[in-house]
Amino acid sequence: MLKRQKIYLIILILTYVYFFIFENQLGQIITLGLSMPLLIMAFAPLLYQRINVPIKYRYIPILISMVLPNVLFSIHIDWFTDEYHYFLITMLLSLILLLTRYNNLKEAIKISTLLEPISKLTCFMQMVKLTLIIIGEELLFRVFYYNLISNPSFWHIILNGLVFACYHHFNRFAHNQYKFIDYVYHFLLSIILGYCYLSFDKIFAPIVFGHITYNFTNYIILLQRGRK
Repeated sequence: MLKRQKIYLIILILTYVYFFIFENQLGQIITLGLSMPLLIMAFAPLLYQRINVPIKYRYIPILISMVLPNVLFSIHIDWFTDEYHYFLITMLLSLILLLTRYNNLKEAIKISTLLEPISKLTCFMQMVKLTLIIIGEELLFRVFYYNLISNPSFWHIILNGLVFACYHHFNRFAHNQYKFIDYVYHFLLSIILGYCYLSFDKIFAPIVFGHITYNFTNYIILLQRGRK
């Protein structure tokens, strides 16, 4: 377990103890729900050392941990809407955020041409995995979080953004993949998606499409590697 993962676990425990002492049941539930994937990322590698789990399947426990809180607490989800401007606005805001990183993303796509090629099947499976993780993140960080809070305020959106950014920092590969500016963008993406989710009748599909729009570069990189 990485040092920062141990630190986050201590913070999670202290947060839960705080809510327990002050008998804040909602705080306890939200802390436990949002911490599920963090706990999986912290302890699953220890389990993988004992049992032979193929790498391509190791995202599944994390995905389950994102979906499970909504199931356990019977969170109602409005999946789709025919209000297409919900989709357009959410995707447009996500695209604007993405384009502010144009130079960095252009460089990432250029570097990806030097990466080892993958088969078309692997490319497809990686794209499915990426999409499922995006859906899982939105189910946990937007649907679960905001449906437990009766009257979400601006500060709830800010807190959600901070937790979402920390969640990405908790990733054991983050030190190779992310710089500080990446966490800033994760925070801003969470603000955009949270605001759109609350503003557009808590409909699920638009925020998923918005999140996919922001990750469009990752899909391009996978397609490039799969063409070789």
